[in-house]
Amino acid sequence: MRSLTRQLLISLVSGFLVVAALIAVVDLLDPPEIITDILLWPVTACVYLAGPGPSIGPPEKRMNEGTPVHVLAAMVGYGLSWIIYSVLIFFGCDPDRELAERSLWVRP
Repeated sequence: MRSLTRQLLISLVSGFLVVAALIAVVDLLDPPEIITDILLWPVTACVYLAGPGPSIGPPEKRMNEGTPVHVLAAMVGYGLSWIIYSVLIFFGCDPDRELAERSLWVRP
């Protein structure tokens, strides 16, 4: 049971650090939008589900205004990103090294 608790704690903290690093990279380096949409896809999905905001600007340059609903959707997306990356890390790390023992590279 201790190993499971430790693995869960490691995955939650690591998932948080991964999402925080992705957010920092997006804010500081301003990568292309496609990279942001792929790495933080839950945020993109939640904001898309919130729908377009009110139209602003002339009809030939259509823009949509962000609303508090969009900010809330982005926060929910960040939380979902944390959960998803934590689950991936939880199932990706193997504390008992069973895979290493079964590997062809490890000699008995």
